[in-house]
Amino acid sequence: MKVREWGGILRRPRHILAQLMCLLAAVVIWLYVMYAEPPTYDETYRGVRVSVLDSENMEYTGTVDQTLNLRIYGTKAAIAECNTGDIVAYVRIADLADRSDIGPLTAGKTYEMLVYFDLPEGIEVREEYRVNMLLEALT
Repeated sequence: MKVREWGGILRRPRHILAQLMCLLAAVVIWLYVMYAEPPTYDETYRGVRVSVLDSENMEYTGTVDQTLNLRIYGTKAAIAECNTGDIVAYVRIADLADRSDIGPLTAGKTYEMLVYFDLPEGIEVREEYRVNMLLEALT
């Protein structure tokens, strides 16, 4: 567009009004999309500790020495408010009683366990995580 043409657009008030209306409509549509269906982002948290939930009806406890690199998903606002301390990762010893593929439980043996998460609202984990847990006898 030549400079003369730009000058002609600026002199015509009906074109300015149309441009302002289009700009306003674009902003309204953008706000609707961002708040009605906000985009999902992902973030990786390193060093998330995994705890062991003991079961009252089992005579074992366990320890997990490894930490997780956890990939979480959520809106940008939810991820900004979340930190590693808000994420609780744990394994349940009671899951061992339900598994038939491991045979009898033996203290001192390492078992692969599924990790469960308690997460802040608006955050989710989409992958399945597993860790090795050393089974120990209660004393």
